[in-house]
Amino acid sequence: MAGRSAARRLRALYSAAITGKIQIDDPNHRRGETMALRLALLFAVIVAMVLIVLMKAIRIVNEYERGVVFRLGRVDPANVKGPGLRLLVPFIDKVRERIDLREQVVAFKGQPVITEDNLVVLIDTVLFFQVTDPRAADYEIVNYIQAIEQLTATMLRSVIGSMDLEQTLT
Repeated sequence: MAGRSAARRLRALYSAAITGKIQIDDPNHRRGETMALRLALLFAVIVAMVLIVLMKAIRIVNEYERGVVFRLGRVDPANVKGPGLRLLVPFIDKVRERIDLREQVVAFKGQPVITEDNLVVLIDTVLFFQVTDPRAADYEIVNYIQAIEQLTATMLRSVIGSMDLEQTLT
């Protein structure tokens, strides 16, 4: 008799659960929610990684710029990226600096120069230059603008140093 009453109680609980009067706590239901949450988190991580890879792979280079590409630390002379949308190999290719090919104007501070007749003249310099080889400007020298300044000062001292004051002022 005890078995029959237990079966009746079980049927009563089952019918109450079907009608919605009683909610049965199902551990498999919670496990499914946890699995769905884990899958959503995994999907979000994968989407974030894909976005990071795309951000590393796509570069937009303006018309007046060139990008020198370093692949695993080596520069290839033919691998200078011109204007437009450029694709790189993510985490392998690197554009260290974009070189501006437009004509640039740089004013340097006054340079003291000694003339042929041993007089000191302070000469201000304004220099106009344009980069023609972006690979050389990025790869062969650390700071090409500072190098241009020093080269200009050296040439200025050499030319003015061979002139007397009268020739310098005319």
